[in-house]
Amino acid sequence: MTPPEVWAQGKIIRSPDAPGWQCGVPNKYPALENQGDWMAVKMAFMNRSNGLGVHEVIIENPDHAINMGTLG
Repeated sequence: MTPPEVWAQGKIIRSPDAPGWQCGVPNKYPALENQGDWMAVKMAFMNRSNGLGVHEVIIENPDHAINMGTLG
């Protein structure tokens, strides 16, 4: 149910979506999207721009039920 990884790092060389990793995957519900053109508008007291970028989720451990306080 997780989207394919967009980056990974690990101590061993491995194929994508294999164990032994830390990885990043695209967010299913992103706050930002990498589409369109960046536009800035100068206003009287501030500048305004549209939001462009990517929103990824970093997965550090395959055990999703573990308490974060017990991680290394």
